[in-house]
Amino acid sequence: MRFKIVYSLFVLSFLLVIASATVSCTGGSTQSELSFDSLRIDTVIPFSTQSSNPAISISMKFDYAASGAADVKDAFNSAIIGITPALTEGEMPFGQDECDVPQMMRKLVDLLNDNYHKELSEFVSNYDDINETSWLNYEANYEGTIVAKVNQFLSYQIIAYFYTGGAHGSTICNYRVFDTAQNSVVQLGDIVSENTRPYIAELMANKPSPDFDGKSLAQMKKEGYFFEDAVLDLPDNFFITEDGITFVFQQYEIAPYAMGIISVDLTWEELQPLLPKESVVLSIAEAKQS
Repeated sequence: MRFKIVYSLFVLSFLLVIASATVSCTGGSTQSELSFDSLRIDTVIPFSTQSSNPAISISMKFDYAASGAADVKDAFNSAIIGITPALTEGEMPFGQDECDVPQMMRKLVDLLNDNYHKELSEFVSNYDDINETSWLNYEANYEGTIVAKVNQFLSYQIIAYFYTGGAHGSTICNYRVFDTAQNSVVQLGDIVSENTRPYIAELMANKPSPDFDGKSLAQMKKEGYFFEDAVLDLPDNFFITEDGITFVFQQYEIAPYAMGIISVDLTWEELQPLLPKESVVLSIAEAKQS
């Protein structure tokens, strides 16, 4: 198996200076710098050595923390790895104990190839000539990138596209927000409380969306565009921007494939009155109002 691997020739143009959780001997906090690099892998792996088709085409590019305080760098990279889906129904194959992104990418290539061969082996055996199955090509594309930095919060996005036959492929869009000050992943429960969650969910469900000609998610559901049993609760999939928080629903999560990936932007102005005092983003929302 041959990989075409391209390392970026330069560190990403941004160098993020963040306050780490490290405490110096004098009791004061120290600062660490995270620098980021990018790795790309492109490869086409034939199902059989007898023919170039069928084959699985794999393309992936990930930004990752290349240097900085070891604990922050490793925790950030582990957060990326933890939301990387595999070909099998969005399965997350890697654990939080892994922090080597380039190594993960190579493992992912092997996993995708293994799955491809397992799924096609029985099917291809029904053909006498491997060339008769040249249409059984699979495709897997990944792109992982930092989409926003707000104060100590880094928002990371992984878009994964899979084609495994049929009328169309499928796309998974996963997000993770990393708190560089606390060296941890931000969970939805760190932002909203059990008491405030229903109110923010209602705000999200009823906000007019430019993607639906000004109609809200609740209106779209009422008019039959969404699944009848769709639950318009806050998804765990979200990211933080300078303007607010964007909540993201996957394909098929609340609506048919044709509706695509659905997102709703809530501004800090809208969120601020509904955030609990212990919310990790309350200070950002309050600062935007001053």
